[in-house]
Amino acid sequence: MLLENQKNNVIYYESSEKLDAPWIEEKSIRHTFADGKGEIELKKSVTKIGCLAFSSQSKMTSLIIPDCITEIEYSAFSDCCGMKKLVIGNSVKKIGSGAFEFCLSLEDLTIGNSVEIIEDNAFFDCMSLKSLVIPASVKEIGWCAFADCRDLESAVIPDSVKRIGEFAFEGCDSLPDETKKKYQR
Repeated sequence: MLLENQKNNVIYYESSEKLDAPWIEEKSIRHTFADGKGEIELKKSVTKIGCLAFSSQSKMTSLIIPDCITEIEYSAFSDCCGMKKLVIGNSVKKIGSGAFEFCLSLEDLTIGNSVEIIEDNAFFDCMSLKSLVIPASVKEIGWCAFADCRDLESAVIPDSVKRIGEFAFEGCDSLPDETKKKYQR
């Protein structure tokens, strides 16, 4: 059942099964939520998208994270393999580990200008992503954050990024060699 925690303004999925993962605080399991049109609309009262909240939504084709959201937690949108377009709002500060991993069809990505941290595996295996522009607000890009984005042809990362994790761009075979070397820190 999809729930909204009114006290903390978090949206998450609850089940009687508990996933065996120390980083998941809520009872969570994969589920089906997107409507037949592939659209999800979040209430303006929601400020955080919890672990696995919209995981495995193969019918979701595009997503605009509204400006009311400040954090996207672990694997919140992982395996949304039909998603082609993603716009992350201007109030999101942290994109959690694996938040958008395995979004295989993702081609068009806009990251809001308040994101400070892109955690490990955040966009792992988004193999259709062609270009990437990291905003100046980002300070940290995690381990394997964009690994296996095979079609990634260009990446612009500002000097504001102080840490790029190991293998952040591993398997990005379409990136020019000079770009790969530049962002290996």
